[in-house]
Amino acid sequence: MADWRSEDAAADDRSWVDRCADDELGGRSHHRGRGPKDWSRDDQQVYVEVCERLLHDRLIDARGIEVEVEAGVVTLRGEARAAADPWLAQRLVVETAGVKGVQLDLTVRLRPPEPQPEARADERIDKSPRGYPILPT
Repeated sequence: MADWRSEDAAADDRSWVDRCADDELGGRSHHRGRGPKDWSRDDQQVYVEVCERLLHDRLIDARGIEVEVEAGVVTLRGEARAAADPWLAQRLVVETAGVKGVQLDLTVRLRPPEPQPEARADERIDKSPRGYPILPT
């Protein structure tokens, strides 16, 4: 009886990731993401997944974004808080299973800078044009 640790079993000591990469380079694709012929995800499931992805993304502030899903087409409406948010949101949505299309109706509204507290008169220091404090003489 052959031992499973024989030379034949250890002939290919590359990981499955290496073998998959070799298959991709050789034009042999894998079937991940290809479901049954008539399968489609329910709109409510797509909605929940898209909202979860927007919620957990560290780069997007999605508080001003509304999500609608109809027949697998996701519509994002509202206000984005950073210039890159529409692009990032679209990318997250496209990568979600069951999404057939994306419509963006987002306006970018940059947040105004946070107001700085007023300095007290005894804390005010004159500064040079380069921002260095000017000491009294």
